[in-house]
Amino acid sequence: MTPTLLQDPFGAVWRFLASRKLTLALCVLLALAGLLMALFPQMPLGLQGDPLAYGRWLAQMRGRYGDSQDLLQRLGLFDVQGSLGLRILLGLLALHAAIHIAEGFSRLSGAMNGQHGANPLRVACIAEPDDQVRAALIRWAEGKGMRPQGPEGEWAGWQRFPWRGFWLLLPYVGILLALVGLAINGWSGWQEPELVITPGQEAVVGYDSGLTLVADTILAEGNATTQLTLYKHGEPVGQGRLRGRWPWLYQSYLLSQRAGGPAIVVRATDQDGEPVPVRSQPPRPAAGSGTELLFRDTGDEGYLLVSDLNVTFRLTYYSEIPEAGLAGPVINVQAIRSGEMLPAWEAWLEGDGNWGYQDIAFQVQHTRYAVITLSLVPGLPLMALGILLGLLGIIMTLASYPLYGLGLEKDGDGCQVILYHWPPRLGFLDRQRLHAVRQEIEALLAEQALS
Repeated sequence: MTPTLLQDPFGAVWRFLASRKLTLALCVLLALAGLLMALFPQMPLGLQGDPLAYGRWLAQMRGRYGDSQDLLQRLGLFDVQGSLGLRILLGLLALHAAIHIAEGFSRLSGAMNGQHGANPLRVACIAEPDDQVRAALIRWAEGKGMRPQGPEGEWAGWQRFPWRGFWLLLPYVGILLALVGLAINGWSGWQEPELVITPGQEAVVGYDSGLTLVADTILAEGNATTQLTLYKHGEPVGQGRLRGRWPWLYQSYLLSQRAGGPAIVVRATDQDGEPVPVRSQPPRPAAGSGTELLFRDTGDEGYLLVSDLNVTFRLTYYSEIPEAGLAGPVINVQAIRSGEMLPAWEAWLEGDGNWGYQDIAFQVQHTRYAVITLSLVPGLPLMALGILLGLLGIIMTLASYPLYGLGLEKDGDGCQVILYHWPPRLGFLDRQRLHAVRQEIEALLAEQALS
């Protein structure tokens, strides 16, 4: 290998970049990257630009992985999709696919012109064929889609169109199209990673898109289902449904539901029925001077701040408490005065209800929320086309015959009937296919000999 590299360095590098071993190695590395992205949650693109959302996301990861979260973050396992290593891998794959396509078209053109270095497989040795035998062989060859070739005046051969070589190119064309689509998404696409929305609430999308998202309904039965309406410049442009992890694609916008859970809307009024400002931590205002508290799961806590009172309310959500005979949902409310650890007051609320503290009445309404990711993916059609072409190429490569042809070669006073094939190495299925073709030719020659 060293002398070849020294004598022809560019040719050696080209052959390496066009080799199928590199295809296998790159596919293995991409599969490993995909496995890591499936095993570990990936930080949404652009999340680091929003410190509050980034902090909440890290807090969720710490709650899920505990002390190992710092190590996983340092190893980059939460950001494989945005890593430099993955970009280098994808760039190398694009270069490899482009070189392989160029090499494949060169081989395909050569094969169509008979420059394939095919291996001969001698079928029979016959006397110089008369017009009847030659006509029978021509009809058989044309019936297989072959065409005459060879210099005029010599015995002609017939060559099938090299479908196997054509189908082998399609996966690489598909890879290149998918990577071009991915690059278009990176250049002109964007992502809103965390749109938290409750029924009837509007979520304004950034990037000067003029889009507004409204959740019509959010259901928890079975797979969490969210019915959405998308508005552009105040006009409704589309309606869709997110069910579990299944996304909704509207034109070049891809919407998916990352998470969801129970929520409550809390409003407060004084003795005269006037609204009292309340604020949740983190702040999530609701209509009518109210605020929203979001919970991830049973036992999760939220906090309410009331400017007119010197207390903080800690609210703990429970889906149910069977031992207390509470079917749920249940909210435990504790009033904690500033500087004190133990609650000064406590109450339990089952379902929608209210509680009073001093001269203020609080109303609680249960609802649900969903965390929506909205992405502009203009390259998605190219990516889908690339995937379809790749799958088609793989299926048809497995189903198609290898390149083969029929040749007549002078041999003294007679000639050899030759069945040649390419590539030289054949798999089990290809050997069986060529054996069946050889039997057809032998049967045709036997029939002509008898006649």
